[in-house]
Amino acid sequence: MAKGLRSSVKKANKAKLRSRVFKPVEDARTERLSAKLLELASSKRQPEREKEAKMDDAPEVAQISQRKQADPNTAVHTQEVMEMDDGELTAASATASAPKGASRIQKRGRGKASSSMVFPVYKKGKRVGSGKKPRRLRNGALMAHTVLLHLAWDSLNASVVRIVGIVGTMNRFDVQPLGRFAGTSSTIRRPKEITNFSYDDKHEYHLDDRSLRYYYPPTLGADLSKGFDTFQQLDDTADDHLDSLLKTIMALEERTRAKQEADIITWRGMMTKIMATPFENMNGFEINATLFQGTIYIEENHDSKLEQRQAQRRQPWQAGVPQDLMTYWGYKFETLSLLPDQWDPTTREFIETREDLVVNNNAQYCSVVRTGIGKAKLIIGGEVDAVWDCKPDNKEDPIHWVELKTSAEIENERDMLKYERKLLKFWIQSFLLGVPRIIVGFRSKNGILQRLEELETKNIPSTVKRRGNGTWDGNLCINFTASFLDWLKRTITSDGVWRIRRREKMPEIEVFKQEETGYGEILSPEFVEWRRMLTEKSVRNIERKENVI
Repeated sequence: MAKGLRSSVKKANKAKLRSRVFKPVEDARTERLSAKLLELASSKRQPEREKEAKMDDAPEVAQISQRKQADPNTAVHTQEVMEMDDGELTAASATASAPKGASRIQKRGRGKASSSMVFPVYKKGKRVGSGKKPRRLRNGALMAHTVLLHLAWDSLNASVVRIVGIVGTMNRFDVQPLGRFAGTSSTIRRPKEITNFSYDDKHEYHLDDRSLRYYYPPTLGADLSKGFDTFQQLDDTADDHLDSLLKTIMALEERTRAKQEADIITWRGMMTKIMATPFENMNGFEINATLFQGTIYIEENHDSKLEQRQAQRRQPWQAGVPQDLMTYWGYKFETLSLLPDQWDPTTREFIETREDLVVNNNAQYCSVVRTGIGKAKLIIGGEVDAVWDCKPDNKEDPIHWVELKTSAEIENERDMLKYERKLLKFWIQSFLLGVPRIIVGFRSKNGILQRLEELETKNIPSTVKRRGNGTWDGNLCINFTASFLDWLKRTITSDGVWRIRRREKMPEIEVFKQEETGYGEILSPEFVEWRRMLTEKSVRNIERKENVI
């Protein structure tokens, strides 16, 4: 019974996928091909008709008549070719052009036997279609349709290339086979904070740590849905590019009077997408890149981000809960777990009434770290939820950061597999910024906080490996990232705007240039001017030292 129930559920799920996901895509593709076929057919007929209007075709008709009398087979072939070139050959026209040998016995080859059995198709309990076997096209018609389909496909490919705006060569990095990335992990440089900045409650930029928060355990049994109607949600529909990160780096360089050298400068989110690629097959990504003074700057493609968000909102609700509410649960958990100051000066009243606070995700503390994976040196910026105790006075000491996450309560083996897959993102996000501890708040299906679990970031890959489900491997992710970044440095060797793209379920990452020159809007004009001025100043200092020597 259980096996039959599972099979029924699988069949129902597959039927939903066919109707909701695959069918719209196939219908859209069919419409595009049909439109292209009509366009190609009409464009092909027009020049031929103009040509025929200008030319005297009487001699040609006479020659064809003579050939038909001399050799009927040749005449048939000529007729088929002419009609096929005109793009209008059908089974009926091919039949009409056959020779009429009334006094001659026509032998028909038996050919290969084909089945005439047709199985009826049912959809939602109702029979669909006439149940008749489709009529077969003759060789000439089949050849004509095949040629047109090839022409349409080539034209569509050319159109896609023009729409995407590819300039130059399409470069590909193979994700599969994963076995070549197995083994001991590549060299890793421990992330070290070099600077920071904050966004306030209105999401305005500040070059300080005013939005730094401190962890204090929340009260179990809290309703994570409370206050959803007063949620002050960040509006991130505008494309901020790398502006805040670059502004912070400029301030650091001005303070230290030294250029911050790196192979790659980007947000943590972009590195998370790349690093999770070997085990994240269902979700693709598109990110932009540019090269300036030997450094590759990477940002998210904003249009792709908005499209993915809309697609997520169109997905069916999980357990009858809207996606926006589930997102709110995560921010509510953070509000219940944070203090604006250390524990000592914070009042007991504030701690006990955190459940009544208005949730606002505009305020953020962002850490900027220097790290390295393999041969690539990176500067990464990203939000940090809280600090466990306080930031050390000695900047060489590690900071006891805390990452806050929520997850549904684990009730069966299927829930455990889903949780292990979520741990991949949890681990990568904390690994990249050097966050040593993750606090997971487990909730019920209706959003009631039930328990807390404390995880050490460094132990997560080994814990997942010991469970033996094979959902992901940390060393493989590190080795893959090291290989890809090394290849990326060899691929992006000139300025212009580049696109780094991983399509859903595709075993490769594509890298191609979209704009031949410039930096798009990835780099702000202020940053470009600052770096050029800094380079000129550095050159003058070197020349001055050489003259002194």
